[in-house]
Amino acid sequence: MTKPALNLSHPLYSLEPVVFESREVTLRFVITAQMSTTAQMHGIVEMLEALQPSVLQTKCFNDKHQSFRKEVKNTETAHLFEHLLLDCLMQIKLERGAQRATFRGETSWNWIEFPPGTFEIQVKMCAKDRQLLPEALIRAAQVFNALLPSSVTH
Repeated sequence: MTKPALNLSHPLYSLEPVVFESREVTLRFVITAQMSTTAQMHGIVEMLEALQPSVLQTKCFNDKHQSFRKEVKNTETAHLFEHLLLDCLMQIKLERGAQRATFRGETSWNWIEFPPGTFEIQVKMCAKDRQLLPEALIRAAQVFNALLPSSVTH
């Protein structure tokens, strides 16, 4: 499969598709080391409630068995982006008339093989849902950008 041409970049991060398989898309998310966790995003839950409250209801499978609402207070920023992306995919699919929408994702990293701040976000989706990806990436990036501390975004 060919990769889409859509690449998103920001002064603090870059995001690009690296693998496009039949039922999975892998994105490489690279963020500056000082922003690798959401601990630096003070008031993250309140900001998400204002910007995209539905993301706080997404299911999260983590070692502590915490809801995403709790997990988001101190997790990898790529993990937050993953949840924003999954939520945007779901919203777009429902907006386009689907009765239900389910997407799964996983964020991983290997800072021995890749530099610190490099993550891989894998999203499982059927081939027909891939058309939703460009719009979902743009929407997720808009929300993510609004969450970044203004002191480091300018």
